[in-house]
Amino acid sequence: MLDKAHAQRTALVIARGTDVRVAVAVANRLAEMGAKVHLAAPHTASIADKQRSFDHIRLDPAAPDAIDRLASLMAEVDILVNAGGAVRLDKRPSPVCEEISEEEWDSWLSRGLAFPFFASVAVTAGMKRRGFGRIIHVTSLAARARPEEPAHRAAVEAGITGFARCMGAELGEFGITVNCVAPGALEADTGNEFGGISAVPVGRLGTPFDVAAVVAFLSTEQAAFINGETINVNGGYFAS
Repeated sequence: MLDKAHAQRTALVIARGTDVRVAVAVANRLAEMGAKVHLAAPHTASIADKQRSFDHIRLDPAAPDAIDRLASLMAEVDILVNAGGAVRLDKRPSPVCEEISEEEWDSWLSRGLAFPFFASVAVTAGMKRRGFGRIIHVTSLAARARPEEPAHRAAVEAGITGFARCMGAELGEFGITVNCVAPGALEADTGNEFGGISAVPVGRLGTPFDVAAVVAFLSTEQAAFINGETINVNGGYFAS
């Protein structure tokens, strides 16, 4: 039973992109389960009008001092959720490979990949001491599908799933699991690259609550034997 499964536990949910819907849904769900929840996100306006039961920390994950600003909290974290797709660094149309500069490539990988990696590393010492930890990365389909996405985003998402497998193998003996959740198109997304609802066998787009439900389960004791995995939450998109 998931209700109140996290009494006395601390969760840190980090919104890595500008869309905080999934992060907010996850934060509220973990709070419902009894956790003391901190949500770190770059914007306050998009969160202000939402019903919430968590502490909000204004943080830009792309900032060079982002990890340092969370340092005092990291030792307490039992559940870390890095929510969102790769960090968008510009609003231009997705470039083809020949149009991606070396500087742009380096920026995407250093900021989009380095932050979730070092945030994960920062929480492990405390998790090891307590003998329990859940690290969950909400990624996207870009690592496996969506050829319309730029190569640097696909590289970031593939990198996250790769290091999550490695960390899961290293940390499993300490009661720490590391997994990824990869949502498909969500309501209010453009969804055009997915072919719309017709490309989803269940006949609808996903919601942040669909993603939060899977994250919530992975965060529990019942999910202790799931480690180093990527759970696709896309309504059967890969089966279509």
